[in-house]
Amino acid sequence: MKSCRQQVVERAFERLSTIPAVETADGGFKTPKFELNRRTPLVNDDGTDSNDIPFAGMFEGSEIRLHDFSGLHLYELTLFVQLAAKGEGAAAVEYVNTLRAEAIKALETDYTLGGLARWLELTDAGDFIGAETSAETEGAMLAFLVHYATKEGDPFTFE
Repeated sequence: MKSCRQQVVERAFERLSTIPAVETADGGFKTPKFELNRRTPLVNDDGTDSNDIPFAGMFEGSEIRLHDFSGLHLYELTLFVQLAAKGEGAAAVEYVNTLRAEAIKALETDYTLGGLARWLELTDAGDFIGAETSAETEGAMLAFLVHYATKEGDPFTFE
């Protein structure tokens, strides 16, 4: 049985993975590689970009329990989304900005994540870094706060 947190993370990542192929400046289309909790850099040992770019990754952040003494446990979970594309300049920025808009749309279309969450909201990503990228990579970082509730003392049952 999966914990409520794991179900929320997987559902959010499933939503992120619906980002469609995005048009590039040269008229082509590229679909980002989707990955959850990547632990390796997006740059090769020789400093070149990995083949995993364009990239749309999600990372699990911190979670706190909010006490409202109502017989349930309300959690606030931060999910970070890192977007990266090869290139520098206006064309790369435009591509990443389109990825950013698609990521926001994918996650905020259903702010309850199919009924698992109480709400989801875009917030400040702060100092979160994500996977290392090269200097020739354009990127963006987003953060989403997800609130969900479990039965008191039971992190495997939604309330």
